Amino acid sequence: MSTIAVRRCVALAAAFTCVFMVGFAVSNSMYSTMMPRMIEEYALGLKQASALTVTADIGQSLAMLVTLLLADRLNKRILLTWMALVYGTALLATGAAPAYIVLLAVRLCIGLFGGMVDNLCAAYISDLFGVQRARYISILHTLFAAGSMAAPSFAAFCIKTKGWQTGYLVSGGVMAGAALLFMALSRLIGSARAEGALANDEKNRETNATRTPNAATHEKENIPYREILSSPFIRWLCLSSMLLSGVTYLTIWLPTYLEQFDKTVYTVTFCTTLMTANYVGMILSRSGLAFLGSRLPPEVYLRWSSLLSALLVAAMLLVQQPMFWMAGTLLFGILSGASYTARIVLACKAFPRCSATVTAITGVCGTLGSMMISSVVGTMADHGLYTVAMFIPVTALFLVFCVFTFGIRPKVEESG
Repeated sequence: MSTIAVRRCVALAAAFTCVFMVGFAVSNSMYSTMMPRMIEEYALGLKQASALTVTADIGQSLAMLVTLLLADRLNKRILLTWMALVYGTALLATGAAPAYIVLLAVRLCIGLFGGMVDNLCAAYISDLFGVQRARYISILHTLFAAGSMAAPSFAAFCIKTKGWQTGYLVSGGVMAGAALLFMALSRLIGSARAEGALANDEKNRETNATRTPNAATHEKENIPYREILSSPFIRWLCLSSMLLSGVTYLTIWLPTYLEQFDKTVYTVTFCTTLMTANYVGMILSRSGLAFLGSRLPPEVYLRWSSLLSALLVAAMLLVQQPMFWMAGTLLFGILSGASYTARIVLACKAFPRCSATVTAITGVCGTLGSMMISSVVGTMADHGLYTVAMFIPVTALFLVFCVFTFGIRPKVEESG
């Protein structure tokens, strides 16, 4: 197969991967907007409503475990396509408004297969583009941020026109339809032949992209779990992943904190605008990381973005002025918006042949960190110390700076 044909195959795979990521972003981020309507539809209490979130969280935890054990042993293209198809089917099932007990099972599936789609998209892009992974994973996550930003408006439009079910029917139809189309096109161009050509081409091209682990049919990759877990770099990266969950906490819980602080000043409209500003900053951050590519190593970005973000949030908490919050949140998105992307790039760079495995390992650590930070901050907030508690994720960001200053070297050689 010619070089041009191989590049077309790569472009096709990358395009559908981006579609899957945007579909996941929209369907996942519109849930908070749909939740009040779902509570009305099913006449749920808050405990029953929270169970819908908990089941999805359980599914996402299982997704990391499945990814850790299986993703690098199987063909990522085929696995991603099937996960997107099942995820789309689960969204369609949600739109059909089943009985509550069935909806709980569907939410578990959404968490499981949605988490698989999220993890596999980044890992597959890493395999496709090798040492150029930083640029293309950044583009992928920029699209995720754009989809997340558009999700509330899309959900509100669906609610006003046809009802909340429409949002799930449309997003589910797009995901399932895209998966089926990708399957058909892959068969049409001869996916096995394309993958073999891609493997040979990747060995010779100047970018030094790594061989896709499943390039050869039925080839099984032995995952070096001991080597991965004993790697000092991975251990430092896992620690930083736990601490970087402070960024996630600040992004998700900032509106709740502000409303608790002064609901008359920080209204729902203000908080919505605030989060939009954060998403805009996130898009700019990830676009910038994609544009700069190798000129801005992820280690350097994480070191200085974490320090500047910590100082910025500390200043916002101390000043407590609405316009400062607005401008500061936009700047916070610009500074920290690509931290998740940079973490994944570093994981894939360290063990490129086991990209899904190392991504899942760091993801598990990030989840543990999020649980710990959320529980500690929540406990302190219940005792009337919410502002003091918000300095915990700020401290976590400062510790990330320490990790990338004293723990992780500026440059890591690819292995595996």
